[in-house]
Amino acid sequence: MNRIFLNRAPVRSSSLESRTSFSMTKGFTLIELLVVIAIIAILAAMLLPALSAAKRKAQTISCVNNLRQMDLAHVMYFNDFGHGIPDQAPSGSSGSWFINFIDFYSKATNIILCPTANQSQVPQNNFCGNSVTPWCKTDYAGNGAIYMGGYIANGWFSVDYQNNSVGAGDGNGSQQFYYLKDSTVQNASATPVFSDGIWVDMWPRETDSGCHDLRGTISATGANPQQGSYSAKRSIARGCVSRHACNPVAANGWTAATDKPSGAVNVAMFDGHVELSRIPNLWNYQWHRDWGAATPAAIGTPY
Repeated sequence: MNRIFLNRAPVRSSSLESRTSFSMTKGFTLIELLVVIAIIAILAAMLLPALSAAKRKAQTISCVNNLRQMDLAHVMYFNDFGHGIPDQAPSGSSGSWFINFIDFYSKATNIILCPTANQSQVPQNNFCGNSVTPWCKTDYAGNGAIYMGGYIANGWFSVDYQNNSVGAGDGNGSQQFYYLKDSTVQNASATPVFSDGIWVDMWPRETDSGCHDLRGTISATGANPQQGSYSAKRSIARGCVSRHACNPVAANGWTAATDKPSGAVNVAMFDGHVELSRIPNLWNYQWHRDWGAATPAAIGTPY
């Protein structure tokens, strides 16, 4: 009996191993593979928007940090020199506050670049940026060095390089609007110094109009509609760009003054804090020293 039992056991074991070996070599069917691929695609479609939103949020936070450092450097400049940053570079290049700023701020050129405006730009003088592309300007009267940035300066703080008691730039015909001394700033927490923008500077007025295209067009300054002119009361359009709190690549538009368009910009105030502002809220700030005193602030019809 023992011999029969022992002779049969290996047969049964061999049969079991054969079935196990057969089952382990069996692969997925085409249907099963397609189901797995479909599940992965659905999960990716669900996760990618969340990842994109998280990336944009991180860029916004990084932008806030840049502007806060720029704001503090501006305060230090005021304390050291008693006035705002000159509009002209030492070479004579106008609209070049950033050259003076970078020279003052330890040659740190990366601080004027917004992380969201990270697309390539044409490396030549006087090219506007857009929501995802920096502006470009050169020291055209000097060594021709190329500068790119994503932030715009409130021109009402700009002074003449040769005479710092005089305001410079587009608004120089309205000297009463300039913040020539820190004592002229009446509401520091609502007075912008820097913000996101498609160009280097702007001189907003109470009834300025923004551009209908909040994404912006990359082009030379003379051909760029978003680089609104001061005389046409469109200067604030340079800072009306859908860069944060939205998809900056999308064609964000603005039709009527009463609309609430997509997107926002970060704004650095004279008191040192930075806040995220929706585009229509820009008219609520004290851009120049007499803001709203003679003319109530009212958003002009987007052009």
